[in-house]
Amino acid sequence: MAKAASDKKGIDIVTIKMRKISGICDYFVITSGTSTTQVRAVSDHIIRQLREKGAKLRHIEGEREASWILVDFGDV
Repeated sequence: MAKAASDKKGIDIVTIKMRKISGICDYFVITSGTSTTQVRAVSDHIIRQLREKGAKLRHIEGEREASWILVDFGDV
């Protein structure tokens, strides 16, 4: 989903492989934005891209304030 973040001009995009460290996830994609509007746009685009691929959103936090947003799709 780093590509989806990049599509919406996410900055400082980092993918962290967690498979060897954690039993609950394989990786994290972390990105930043320059405003709450951009953070929402990046998040919305990632969600849309994953849903188009058939993934189901399990949990989302921080969406209202948009100073940070956590999106959990479980198995992707």
